[in-house]
Amino acid sequence: MFVLLLVHVLAAIFWMGGTLFFGFVLEPVLAGLGAKNGEVMVRLIPRIHRAMTVAGLVTILAGLGLYALHTSAFDLKLMFETRLPLTLGAFAGLLALLVGVFFQGPTGAKLLELYAKATANGAPLSPDEARAAAVLKARLGRGGQLETILMLLALIGMVI
Repeated sequence: MFVLLLVHVLAAIFWMGGTLFFGFVLEPVLAGLGAKNGEVMVRLIPRIHRAMTVAGLVTILAGLGLYALHTSAFDLKLMFETRLPLTLGAFAGLLALLVGVFFQGPTGAKLLELYAKATANGAPLSPDEARAAAVLKARLGRGGQLETILMLLALIGMVI
């Protein structure tokens, strides 16, 4: 159980820390780069998506193992009475992963496609592409905020 807990906690720290770092530190810096951020985004988006997806999956899988131990193999009475905060926290963590995989991932891929095309041509984004990139970045920002809120709810559920 100790190893499972250690894996869960370390993966969750990486996942949440990476999300917070991207949202509060890296994103504002990239926004300040203007047209230069295309090259950075082309290299960064695939790595961030892959790292966050793996960290989220490891967190959830290890968490499910721990959850099974803490709820006597998913006993409904324990899940929805005694361990309700843990159940709600687990649900919030799972939702955070789903937001990352099914919302952030495809949005990031579209943004990557825009920047990759512009970088390959050696030209800046056209006005239409710049508008599309701004919409996608705003979407990523909202998704990141939602993920952060869900992760914080998951954390609260784990410690109550």
